[in-house]
Formats: sequence, structure tokens, C-alpha cells
Amino acid sequence: MKRFLISAAVLVVLGVAATAMATPPQITPAASLNLGYGQAGSRAAASGAYVYTADGGQLTVFDLTSPTAPAKVAALTGAGGLDLATLGRYVFVGGPDALTVVDVSTPTAPVLVNTFSGLGGNKMSLSSYYLVTAAGSASNGIPNQLRIVDISIPTSPTLTASLSLTGTPTAVAVSGNYAFVTMENSLLVVDISNPAAPQQSTVLTFPTMPNGDTTRGIAVSGNLAYVTAHGVFCDDEGCTLTNGTLYLVDISQPLCPKVVSSVVTLKAAEDIVVSGQFAYIVEQSVDFYPGHTNFLVVNVANSADPQLVGYYQSNVLNGYSQGLTVIGNYVFEAITTGANVFNAFASAPPVCTP
Repeated sequence: MKRFLISAAVLVVLGVAATAMATPPQITPAASLNLGYGQAGSRAAASGAYVYTADGGQLTVFDLTSPTAPAKVAALTGAGGLDLATLGRYVFVGGPDALTVVDVSTPTAPVLVNTFSGLGGNKMSLSSYYLVTAAGSASNGIPNQLRIVDISIPTSPTLTASLSLTGTPTAVAVSGNYAFVTMENSLLVVDISNPAAPQQSTVLTFPTMPNGDTTRGIAVSGNLAYVTAHGVFCDDEGCTLTNGTLYLVDISQPLCPKVVSSVVTLKAAEDIVVSGQFAYIVEQSVDFYPGHTNFLVVNVANSADPQLVGYYQSNVLNGYSQGLTVIGNYVFEAITTGANVFNAFASAPPVCTP
């Protein structure tokens, strides 16, 4: 039997052990929408009372004026992509290489402004009036790059600078003068204090692990970066995803990032958002089966000892999710067949610190 990447229940990362946790209690969404296959997107971004999702060929708009009764209010074809960002009355949708700008002055009637080649990316993050995009696709001939895009005139974005990367970026988050880019099994720190001349500052390499994890998502909150990862297990009968891992990385000194803890998740960890003392993660089924998507809650109040505290498994036929966004006191999970809306956890229970 051929085995290319192997899963492990116990990982050791920079001397910090990550052990499999007991299954946490199940939670229930505050609201769910099941609109049918292809009626929504798997990536999400929020602005005001609205959430915008994208996937494939369309942008979908949800009204969350009443978060427990979300409603789909518009869809715009030709504006699909792999990630989104919002600024004022505009939504920016990134594709492998292109950047699409949509005017949402009237959210119920979004207008496609234009699509600009060479500015987009698989993942994006806002930094004031700059959009930092992470691009790279060997199959499409798109070079691995970090792009700094000037969006001070939203209807006419321009490329300010680009930085070549040695690997394919999987996610990006900006905090202050630094962009944190996940790339295969590493975290790259880029100084963007001068947007016209981004400089690679340092690389934190997650040691090669038995399950061959690759990074998938990143969120930055305060002095910590939260990085998700998972691998793939293959044998003669096919491939499955492995259980994921959440890494907490101290970035209080951005040029000297270090892993402080990690925890094994329930399924294959993908996107992540952090709000208060909790991290929220969307996970994919380890058997690639559409419809088995987990929403996972992790208590990160004690960064040295993150704890799984809740989860919900969606069983939606042919639906999958790769995106989360926080809107007020709620967390929105974008699903290609609709959405789930969860109450954000209000406070963390006491954690024993030896």
C-alpha cells in the first residue's frame, strides 16, 4: 500500500506538544439557510449589516439586519472569486490573478465596476487604503507573489509593488507594518511599512511533521497569529484529508515569531477568525464528502493551552464552506448552499494554569 502523507494524533512543534482533544459539546446555530446547490458562496466578508459571499462565478449578498433571520437579497454573476474584502461601498473579489471591484452602494442591487488582471490573489487582507493579495497557481501559470494594491481610488486600483515568493501562499493577514503570509509549511513575515518596497523579514518554518501538514488559514489578533493546517493521506484506494492543527504563534516581536502552543482539531482545518477570547474555525470532512463541514470553537484565553469548547457539523447535500466572518455578536459561516449564523461566545470559562 502506497502512503504519501501520514496523519498523527500527537505532534511536537518546536518543543510544544499538540495532542488530540476530547470531542467538545455540540452547539446549535442561531440561524441556518439552505438555498440549494450553487446559490451562495464559500468565502465571506462583512460590511455593516450585510455579508457578501463569493465562489465560482457569482457574488451573493445577505442581509443580517436581523442576524437570527438572515436573508439572501441579491446575486451578481461574473463577480465570483476565491476571497473578498470590503472598503466603504465597495467589495473587492480576488481570483487566482484578477481583482473584481463591485459597487454595493445599494446592497440589494450590486453593480460590477470592472475586473483588473494582475492585481488579485487567492487570499487578501486590507491595510488602510492598500489591499495585500497573495497570488500563485502553478496550474494556471500565475507566479507566487505578494502584491500590494493601491485602492485609494476604489474604482481604479493600481499595483504599487509585488514581492516574489519561494512557495505558494495559502493565506495572508496584515497587522500594523507587517504582512503575515502562510506558505506551505511556513509563516513568512513581510515588512510593508513602505508599500512601494515590501521586504521579506523572516520565515518561521513549522518542522516537517509525519502528516505532512500544509498551512491553510491565518488570523491575527493582538500579539498572536493563529494558523490552521492539515494534510492529505493517500493510499491505493484514494486520498483523504487528515485532522487539522491550530498553531498559536507569538508575534509580539514580528521579526522573531515563535510557536507557543498548538491543538489538534476535529477535521481538516481551513479558514479561521478570532473574536475576543475565541477562535472560530471552519473544517472540511476528512473524506472529501460534500456536506460534512464543521464549525469549531476554540477557547484561546490561555494562549499556552487552547481548548476545544464547541462544534457543529453541517450535513447539507453538496454544500461546503471555506469562509467565516464576524458581524457584531455573531459569526457567519458561508456555505455554497446557504449559510449558518452562530452566536459568538461571550466569555471564556476559567482555565486552570498550573
